[in-house]
Order: sequence, then structure tokens, then C-alpha cells
Amino acid sequence: MSDETLEPSSAQPAGVQPAGVHPAGVDAPTRDETASRQAPYGQIKLVLLIMFLAYLGQMILNPIIAPLARAMGLAEWHIGATISIAAVALALLSQFWGRRSLRVGAKKVLLTAMTLAFFALCGFAVVAWLGMQRLWVGVPLVLAVMLTRGLIYGGSIAAIAPTAQAYITSRVPGEKERLKYLGTAGAVQGLAAIIGAVLGGALAVGGLIVPLIVMPIMMLLGLVVLISKMEPYAAEQVVEEPPRISFLDPRVFPFLVVGQLLFLSFSAVQILIGFVIQDRFELNATTTASVTAAIMFIMSIVMIIIQGGVVPRISWDTRKLLRFGMSGMTLAMVLFIFADGYVLFVVASIVMGIGFGLALPGYTTGPTLDMSPSEQGGVAGVISSNSGWAYAIAPVLFTSLYGWMPVLPFLVGAVLLGFGAVFTMIHPLLRRSPAVVE
Repeated sequence: MSDETLEPSSAQPAGVQPAGVHPAGVDAPTRDETASRQAPYGQIKLVLLIMFLAYLGQMILNPIIAPLARAMGLAEWHIGATISIAAVALALLSQFWGRRSLRVGAKKVLLTAMTLAFFALCGFAVVAWLGMQRLWVGVPLVLAVMLTRGLIYGGSIAAIAPTAQAYITSRVPGEKERLKYLGTAGAVQGLAAIIGAVLGGALAVGGLIVPLIVMPIMMLLGLVVLISKMEPYAAEQVVEEPPRISFLDPRVFPFLVVGQLLFLSFSAVQILIGFVIQDRFELNATTTASVTAAIMFIMSIVMIIIQGGVVPRISWDTRKLLRFGMSGMTLAMVLFIFADGYVLFVVASIVMGIGFGLALPGYTTGPTLDMSPSEQGGVAGVISSNSGWAYAIAPVLFTSLYGWMPVLPFLVGAVLLGFGAVFTMIHPLLRRSPAVVE
């Protein structure tokens, strides 16, 4: 595969010298190389914008997925299986995309993945229209939905997060700066979720097909920005053979344990909150939808403020963010257990937003600090894959627990998060200050 080339920018010194040899066998960059691989921060902001548009195309579907499934004549488990297939595809392909982004360049990977996602969303819109018109029914319709919105879309969107993370961490050398930009990346995803939910609901007024048409348009806008504005990798930025990172790598495994507990518990809240609100407060379907949307909006806004506004401005390192974040989420789970009124339910949601907003940047940034630049694609893929497995497991696990005993998912979540909080306090890797590898 040929490397992309680019005229050096003013921030890149000419005549970069070959790297030395890292004690672990990985090429260690010289001081000049470290400077040369730092992308202009304008380019990092551009990657975040592309990330926002890509996720916006996904999030528009969320508020209409239930009525759309019924309009197509699908059972609830068909949609659940489709989402799980997408999550599994994301989990399996995240490290492939992350490593490939260092090998051929982030622009090429994003171009490939977003093009596939665009056609997958177009295909899903066509399939959905055929289903709503009853021109396609039964097993063929179900398989087509699982193929377009599940397998192809899930496999292609899997590239976005690890590619963006690898792009940032391989060019931003310091812990504080990485926390700033990776925290912003998390806030961007949260913002896409909020705007997507509002936009999807508003567009559905014109018919369920309207948001399905707009979804690939958002992806197309992202492609236009990508093609016209993003710079390809310079030749010296390409890593010929990015190493694969094992889930059991001692530099990353403790973070993955905490991250799995983090996402399992948080996804349980996302999945169950509507059921809990309807059952505890004895609301009808319409009121439940409105109250659930308001609660999720409050939680999302809090997460965005913490990740994008608070984390970059405080001096906490990744370990401290994880400790306080996991502790806060544990408290929130306990509050959800006893929340029999709206005020306590809102307080629990705010505390959950604060905890998740603190923990997520610590989780995504922490493992990158002990990795060399050539390993950033692999570790970004492992981090993304880890969350993908959580979202594949959580729907089945926690809805089953809720059906058995409504309070049980929150008890289990509190135990998991409590264990995670203690784990961050006692594990040697999660207690010491990281040694940033540049």
C-alpha cells in the first residue's frame, strides 16, 4: 500500500532524522520527530467535527427506532439483535481500523469507513421504506435490516472512534493535552446524541422516512468536510507495521477491566431508564417518553459540561479522574435504587452524568500514556472494542435482570461500579503516575 504524502507544514521541521531504538524494541522518535508528528490543532478540531457529523447520522435513528420497527412489522427482538450485531461488528473491527489508520493515514481510513457507512444507511433507508410499504416482509426484511444497519454499518462506524483517538494521541504528547482533546471527543459524541435525538424526533413529524433520508446526508456532509479540509499523513508519520495490542497487555488490561464495568453499568441505565420511569411513576407511554427524554437530556448535558469544560480545566490526572468518576457512578446507582420521586431521580441522573463525565476521559486517555506512538492505533482499537462488547452484552443481561426483579440491575450495577472504584484505588498501575511515552 503506498503511503500518503504531504508538503511539510510550517510546524514541521525539514530533514527529520531516523528514530533511535526504544528499549522495548519499538522505534523511539527523536525530539524533531516528536515535533513533526504533532498535527496542527486546527486539524484535530476538524477530526472532531467529522466525528460529530458521523455520529449525528447514527443518533438521529434513536428516537424513532421503536415506532419504525412497528411500522415495518418487526418484532422488538429483531431490532435488539440488529443493535447487538452492530456492537459485535464494532468490537471485532475496532483494532483493525485503529492500527490501519496509522499504517495508511487517518484520512484514508475515515474516507473508506464513512463511505461504507453512507451506503449502509442509504440501503437501510430503502429497506425500511420497502418494509413500511409491506413490499418486503418476513425473513428477507429482517436479514436486510441486520445486514445494512447491523453488520455493514456497525463494522464501518467502528473506525470513527479509534481513528480519531489514534490521530490525537499519536500527535499530542502530554497527559493534560490528551485529556483535553479526548475529553472533548467524548463531549462531541454526547452532543451528537442530544442533537440527533432532537433532530430525529422533529424530522419524524414529516414521516418516519424523513429522518432515514437525513441520516446518510449527515454522513455525506462529513465526507465533504473530510475530503476538502483534512490533510493526509506526511510520509514520516506513517507506521509501516503498527503492533497489535493484546487485551491482556499489562499496560492496558487494568483499564479495560474498569472500562468494561463502566460501560456495562452506564449502558444499563440508558437501556432501563424508560422502563423504570414508567413503572415507578405509573405513567402512560406518551408521558413516559417525554419524561425519559428530559432525564436523558439532563444527564447528557452534565456529561458534556464535565468532559468538555471541567476536565480540561482541572489538574487531575487520568487515575484520579477514574477513581472519582467510578465512585460517583457507584453513588448514582445507589440513588437510583431508592429514587421513588422525581427529585431524587434527577439528582441520581446528574450524579451519574458527573461520574461518567469524569471517568470516561480517564479511561480513554490512561492506557495511551504508557504506549509508544506506533502503538496508539492498537490501543485505541482495544479501548473502542472493549466498550463495543459491553454494549453487546448489556441489553440482554440487564433487561433479563429487570424482568426478574426491577431493582436487581441497579444492585448489580452498584456492585460492579463499587468493585471498579476499589480496583482503581488498589491496583498498582492505577495508583502510580503514568510515564508518558513520546
